[in-house]
Amino acid sequence: MFTRISSEAIALCCAKQRDYGPGNIPAFGELGVLVRLNDKVERLKNLINSGKAPQHESVEDTWVDLINYAMIGIAVRRGWWTSNHCPPLLEQRG
Repeated sequence: MFTRISSEAIALCCAKQRDYGPGNIPAFGELGVLVRLNDKVERLKNLINSGKAPQHESVEDTWVDLINYAMIGIAVRRGWWTSNHCPPLLEQRG
């Protein structure tokens, strides 16, 4: 179950990061990731509390985004994602 969810999350993160490019995360660092994560939490709270249907991404997509922002935050904290370097999102195994 967790393997399947994490695989789906990683695939979505890779697809979105291709669109954003490497500069969006280091531009504001760890605090910027926290702000983005908070935006997702607030969206999720609003949708769940209101019972409204989402206009764009699904509630499940928002949960997946939270997973991804958590992983990105850890990568920034560990120094793997810097202004000069966007790490490979999937580790290469040799």
